[in-house]
Amino acid sequence: MRRSLRVVRRCAVVVGVVGMLMALPLEAQFTPRVGLTYATQPNAAPDFTDRIGIVLGGSLNIPFGLFSIQPEALYVQKRVTQPGINGATPPTLRVDYLEIPLLLRVGLPIPGFNPFAVAGPMIDFELGCNLVAGMCPQSVKNQSYGFAVGGGFRMGLVLPLQLEGRYTWGLRDVGDVASGLDQRTRTFMLMVGLGF
Repeated sequence: MRRSLRVVRRCAVVVGVVGMLMALPLEAQFTPRVGLTYATQPNAAPDFTDRIGIVLGGSLNIPFGLFSIQPEALYVQKRVTQPGINGATPPTLRVDYLEIPLLLRVGLPIPGFNPFAVAGPMIDFELGCNLVAGMCPQSVKNQSYGFAVGGGFRMGLVLPLQLEGRYTWGLRDVGDVASGLDQRTRTFMLMVGLGF
């Protein structure tokens, strides 16, 4: 119950912040986006493998010449799996996050094809945790942070279509585990967006 209340409060804060930003007297552009994630935890365990999830949400691009500030709110699935033993169901750790990046964006004004690059910090708030074939470990932390870099292009249509690839480094372990094991998640995202 307490976790549900925390999730509601965090979502309300995000909605409020995005609403205030959209009210600014600037030439801001809102871009809903959807895509796939490919997450891994290097050295989390010798036999853990990567898993594919989804990402969806939106960004607000606030331009300042060639540069812009781009706050975002994203629902991100980050998960890894361990092969099953003797045909058993493989245990898959699924952690869903509300991810809030604050990115600096730089673009090149090439007509019809606008390449861009983004970089900046991010913070993750856990929305849900599930371990297939078992209970979610109590050691899983409800907050994380990291850094993101990416790039892509925007095609200059009436409603600009945007394609972006992004890589994020988690700078905090997903959970408290034995010494010497790294549970900082690395995630690659491929996203498609439509500008308004």
